[in-house]
Amino acid sequence: FNELFPEPVYYDPTDYFDIAQHDVDRHDELEYEEVELYKSRQQDKLGLTVCYRTDDEEDLGIYVGEVN
Repeated sequence: FNELFPEPVYYDPTDYFDIAQHDVDRHDELEYEEVELYKSRQQDKLGLTVCYRTDDEEDLGIYVGEVN
């Protein structure tokens, strides 16, 4: 029975952002802006479109492309 339903694998999201695991020395180049999003009505939904570069440039830009 266990072969049909394998044990689920859970990933710790903090593992992806552990700077000690990466060879990155650009702490001062990080730009961010903190915002608060509010819904005007309960049935409204909030969404973020997250974009990232896929070319071979050194600047791996990850940014919010749209808030709706």
